[in-house]
Amino acid sequence: MWKFLILFCSLLLITVSISFDIHKVKGISMEPQFKDGSLVIVKRNLFNIRKTEKDDIVVFTNPLNGRLNIKRCSAADDNSVFVTGFNLPESTDSRHFGSIPAADIRGWVWIKI
Repeated sequence: MWKFLILFCSLLLITVSISFDIHKVKGISMEPQFKDGSLVIVKRNLFNIRKTEKDDIVVFTNPLNGRLNIKRCSAADDNSVFVTGFNLPESTDSRHFGSIPAADIRGWVWIKI
């Protein structure tokens, strides 16, 4: 029984560590929904199985600076995603760098901590 429990817990831990990330929101571009310093759990985009949909909150690599960003998907098709912040005057987003390739989505916000 103990061996089964240890195996189950180990597999669960491995699955969670592969499937999810924790990210800290930096900046005010996503206020008021996500304040500077908020923590979010992100479901990783492991195999590009899930399509990004309008109003999804996504994590992606910013093409201007190479940093991870969190933004809301304003529009999406099969190949690209247009992202914007909630705080539009303070957000550097697709209005500045254009749509991002759908394959560049690193994950979707699952839970705000």
